[in-house]
Amino acid sequence: MTAIYDVLRQDFAAAKAAFGNSDFHDMNICANRLMSNVVFGEESDKKYMVPGYFLRIVANDFLALQDEAVSKTIRPVAEYFVTAIDRGFKEDVDLTAIWNGFFDYTEKKREHLMSAVERKAYKTNRAFTAQGLEYLTKRFFDDPFLASRDGVLLRALLLEADRLIRNHGAENRELVFLSLMTALDWVDRYVAIAFAAAEKSGDSDRVKGDLDSYLNRIQTWYSGSEKIPYNGATAILCDILVRWREYYLRYLERTRTSPEEERRVELPGQVKQRIGETIAQALQKDIVDRDQKRKKR
Repeated sequence: MTAIYDVLRQDFAAAKAAFGNSDFHDMNICANRLMSNVVFGEESDKKYMVPGYFLRIVANDFLALQDEAVSKTIRPVAEYFVTAIDRGFKEDVDLTAIWNGFFDYTEKKREHLMSAVERKAYKTNRAFTAQGLEYLTKRFFDDPFLASRDGVLLRALLLEADRLIRNHGAENRELVFLSLMTALDWVDRYVAIAFAAAEKSGDSDRVKGDLDSYLNRIQTWYSGSEKIPYNGATAILCDILVRWREYYLRYLERTRTSPEEERRVELPGQVKQRIGETIAQALQKDIVDRDQKRKKR
């Protein structure tokens, strides 16, 4: 057993327990914690990023859902996927089990998330999704503004890819591609901050090159025909995720754009009361002190 595996399994157990309690904020935190701890390990430990990544995907899916009825409907599908991740999270990660779990989860989730109108109008057309993504990759990979301080093209690509997959379904190759681009988007959210710092030192080309290296690897992979267990794609995914957590260590969570993403800390009623009483007493003391000072004058 590697030195870090036991610790990561504890992170996984915490994330799984949070999922069982429908605490998807905690699940997301524990998934991030797992991936952060991987960074402290050896080069051979990077494969353990995979379970953490997919736990985060599930947590974010549920955090984004506004309809409680839909959440309840897709929960059994997510439970099956979390079980598949657990089964594959061995010391020698079973990538086949985890990727197949992801493919199944994505397809069944898609069926539940389609509206009644969409479900009636659209037929599964995975070939059209592949055609659309082929166009998008050719269009965006060669765009000079893809990796830039104010670039939003990667986000646009993801939105279009998500729409295609949601309405028409997708082959496994396209789902792996979406996973790689999603992870790269997490890195890209730090790029604006990194550019701002690099411009002061005249080192902005290095930041662009950091993102370009992953884009080139993804583009090369997408032009190939790798099959499950997707060892090549997984290696790219893990490298991207390591870089993402390294950016986190440098910039923390300054990439968050919405206060809704910040976890709200609820204090127990008694604690709130004590804080209120303490503040009231401090204010009263301040008033008394000022009155005494005025009388002395």
